[in-house]
Amino acid sequence: MINEDFKLRKLYAEILLGYSPAKYCGVTVFIKHFSAIEQGILDGEYPVFYNEALLKGVPSEQDRVKILVSQEVWSEDKDREIEYLQRELAGKQDTKKHLAFDSQIDQVNKELKEVSSKLDILLNEKDSLVGLTAELFARKRVNELYILNSVFQDKKLLDRFYSDEDFDDLNERELSETIRTYNTAVNDLQGVSLRKIGLAPFFQDFFNHCDNNVYNFYGKPIAYLTFFQADLVKFGKFFKHVLSGESRPPQEIINDPDAIIDWYNKDGNQKKLIGDKPSSAVSIIGSAEDVGKMAQQQGAEVISLQEEARKKGVKKLGTKDLMKLLG
Repeated sequence: MINEDFKLRKLYAEILLGYSPAKYCGVTVFIKHFSAIEQGILDGEYPVFYNEALLKGVPSEQDRVKILVSQEVWSEDKDREIEYLQRELAGKQDTKKHLAFDSQIDQVNKELKEVSSKLDILLNEKDSLVGLTAELFARKRVNELYILNSVFQDKKLLDRFYSDEDFDDLNERELSETIRTYNTAVNDLQGVSLRKIGLAPFFQDFFNHCDNNVYNFYGKPIAYLTFFQADLVKFGKFFKHVLSGESRPPQEIINDPDAIIDWYNKDGNQKKLIGDKPSSAVSIIGSAEDVGKMAQQQGAEVISLQEEARKKGVKKLGTKDLMKLLG
């Protein structure tokens, strides 16, 4: 835990500075973190590279897929399955935000992993068959622009490590090593690390002094923040709100940002079910265990309709059965 704390503090400092130091061929380089403005300028080159690829005879992904389907190497059914899995993934992620019971959340988390795994397998299969397309060519060229404009010799990020000419002369091995250096430097700043920093006391203690004012915290307008800086503020505000609320996360998850997010959504959904009269008995459809946990967490009298039905010998709850149980 101590080692992780030091690692998070180091990443936090890099976010504040707007760059990550890295080693490349024994030399220290500085990997710049991009803002939305800078990314927008670079992404604006995508159509140029895409049209360049088409002029060189590189097929679009759509045309390449049509060829694969005609050769019976790929199928439209698999494309439809990919679209279905993507919709299902988005639907389950949205559903999880509205659940009130731990067992439901655990089940959806399990289903999310299964759907994500199936989707990854299909996408990897498709990518391996499709090969080079105008879209892939354009993305690759834009990514190379990112690398060219992100690796610097100095901490002030004034002198690029490569000139345009030097970068164009890189061989495949040198380019791969440069990309690996870039990915190693920024990968730890993705996802869960950002959420952990946003939750960490060493961040929250300082963030609480700026009254949620981004300019007071970073000293610059939000439009000029790097993506990592903007995301950290987003998570910081969320966890500050959660930790300062009347209901507080259980101690066993206090250092787990993802568990806290699930708990916060669940807690809000439970409050909606109970309503504004927690002193009154509330009947809920759910297992006795789930309802018991809700009653304990919310300090309210909650009755499981399923348990009441079981006591009365009702195996399946229909509309009439529900009306009887509700009195």
